[in-house]
Amino acid sequence: MYSDGRMSGRSVDVDPAGKFAFADVAPGEWQLRFDAPRVAEVSEDYGVENPQRVKVEAEKTTTVLFPVVRGVADDMEVEIYIGDYFFYEVPFGAENGTTTVKLGSEVCWYNVGLQIHNVTGGPWNSSGDLERAGNFIWKADTVGRFPYRCTHHSSQMIATLVVTA
Repeated sequence: MYSDGRMSGRSVDVDPAGKFAFADVAPGEWQLRFDAPRVAEVSEDYGVENPQRVKVEAEKTTTVLFPVVRGVADDMEVEIYIGDYFFYEVPFGAENGTTTVKLGSEVCWYNVGLQIHNVTGGPWNSSGDLERAGNFIWKADTVGRFPYRCTHHSSQMIATLVVTA
């Protein structure tokens, strides 16, 4: 991801030894996210954020460690990234699009952007301000279609959550 949280569209597979490499990455600020649904997840026990912010320098190797645990992802958990001027369902959503979840799902909005954001609307009312790397979790307890926005950037950051039975 770019430093503001927008997806770059690049991905690589991890080899059997647990290593991966990106070639031809431009110098600058980036975010790198480990994503292996239903296979493994980044362990919270080590205090490592996912995504991780990294600085790539010309002619230097940048090493990033993701301590992971094997496991099965829960279909009842959905992550929506909050970036600078967008919401994005991970991993295959569209910026400021519609996310559909089942009743009882946990929806986690996670601020991957550089600015303060919030999630306002729907039955949860407001997340309150979320600093960079902050999150807000709401358990979908009401069926319906819920437009929401960031009040700090309300003309650019508008999305919809649909909760089905």
